[in-house]
Amino acid sequence: MTEKEAAELKPESPGDRTFAQLRLACYLTVAVVVARLLYTSILHPLKIGWDPALHLHAAILITQGRVPYVDMFDVNPPLIWYLDTIPAFAAKWFALHPTQAFGFFLTFLIGLSAFLCTYLLFKRGNKQEAIFFLPFVIGICAFNFFLRFDFGQREDIFVLLYMPFFVLRWLTWSGRGQFGRGLKIAVGIIGGLGVCLKPYFLIPAALTELYYVLDQRRLKPLITTETIACALVGFAYMGHFFLAPQAMRENYLGFIVPAFQLGYNFWDCSLAAMFSPPDKRNVFFLMTGAILLSLAMRRRSGLFLPLAIFCLTSNIAYLIQFKGWTYHNQPVFASALMLAYMLAGYLICLAFRELKKMFSLSSSLFIFCVPVIFLGYGIYDAAVDTIDTFQSEKFDLDRIGYSGFCPLKDVESSFLDVVLDNTRPGDSVVFMSNGVQPEYPFVTQLGLKPGSRHLHCVILSVLQYIKDERPDTPFNRALYDHTPEIIRQYGEDIENNKPELVLIQNSPVGDYLEPFQFVSKYLKDYKQIDEIDSFRVFRLDPLKKLQGFDAGNSQNVTGQ
Repeated sequence: MTEKEAAELKPESPGDRTFAQLRLACYLTVAVVVARLLYTSILHPLKIGWDPALHLHAAILITQGRVPYVDMFDVNPPLIWYLDTIPAFAAKWFALHPTQAFGFFLTFLIGLSAFLCTYLLFKRGNKQEAIFFLPFVIGICAFNFFLRFDFGQREDIFVLLYMPFFVLRWLTWSGRGQFGRGLKIAVGIIGGLGVCLKPYFLIPAALTELYYVLDQRRLKPLITTETIACALVGFAYMGHFFLAPQAMRENYLGFIVPAFQLGYNFWDCSLAAMFSPPDKRNVFFLMTGAILLSLAMRRRSGLFLPLAIFCLTSNIAYLIQFKGWTYHNQPVFASALMLAYMLAGYLICLAFRELKKMFSLSSSLFIFCVPVIFLGYGIYDAAVDTIDTFQSEKFDLDRIGYSGFCPLKDVESSFLDVVLDNTRPGDSVVFMSNGVQPEYPFVTQLGLKPGSRHLHCVILSVLQYIKDERPDTPFNRALYDHTPEIIRQYGEDIENNKPELVLIQNSPVGDYLEPFQFVSKYLKDYKQIDEIDSFRVFRLDPLKKLQGFDAGNSQNVTGQ
């Protein structure tokens, strides 16, 4: 940037009017986005994706005193469950549906991330780079508008929690990280929570720091208040497993982790499937274009290269998992979009500078156009959403113990009618499926309880993969030998809990169960009433349910 350009674009001092207007426009834009997302949660109280619904359900069970990997089993690390206890408790305290409380919680995280980044950037950022701060923050907000279904995945939450830490680290390495210790600790803890949500998230975070080390050839800025706080979160998270109940520790570290490390490849796809579908291809094109153009802009702002490094290295986590699941690529999409907004913002600024010369326009007009445009679009988008909601077929929330209506499509499922006809809120069901779907988000939305300690059957596919594809070693054999135990636990849970419905996927789950005569052995009190989407639907015999209820009452009287 020439001295003349810098003089025209940069504020003259921290209290300069243009600098203050940029900061205010940034806060206003974030406020508009937050308000729009809050309205979405009000209009769509049941809207949630399958993985977020599973994690939220696990968090609800924790608030009820259930112990992870003892009273409930999943294959994911538990930190997201602990985090989701915040909306789970909020739902209890404020009489909200848990999925709506989760929507409010995610909106809070978006606002927190964007407001923190705004504060950090405008408090200590280089004044010459101020024109890039507003589009950077807009990128943090805007990428969530493109996650209408994958809203709330761990990748989404990682980006939101990590970005304030990313900005603080950039300022620290640039020699401008002079903030109070309390703020640094808070940002470090928030960033640490984000990084620890998945082991894969450590890769872009660590490689971004390595970029700074190699670029500046010094190590001292690695050890700061925020990095220590971030690291302590990781150590505390690892250490908590050794303070947890022995059964939880043994089941998770001794079985779930090694089994999933060996069997996660069950869902692997081809390299073509990783990038060839249009949505994934477009993310790749966006990333490539944004990174290449950011190289040309690296002298305009020191923020470009670290963000490009984060974007590029986030691909490693996507490729290591090798599933082709779109949400795994969210950190790449989010950071590429931030780069694109920064590039677009600079080009628009250059265009405005020429218009300003021609028409004597005020800088304030240009700056405050941004929140005004977002406000206009937010109102338009909300109006379209409102009209669509009121014109679409409704689902009566009274059927699940709440008041009001929501769009039926938010809770649409092939199993909706059969489940609503045979259960009431608080009843238990068992879905034996090879994936999180179709049990989730369905079960969480309807307020049903899991009829088994196993929230799904994913682990059976993992163990089958170990048997079929991994070497036949004593260790691998010991892992696979858990299969009969898991199937027996399913059977015992069904016999003890008497869930209203048991839904069994024909293949591959049915294939896993057939050698154990699962249906004839454990579903004697059930009758098959339907077959939907390759699931056999079994309903508890009402007489057997009544007999079980009477037997339970007799035991209670005897105990008294």
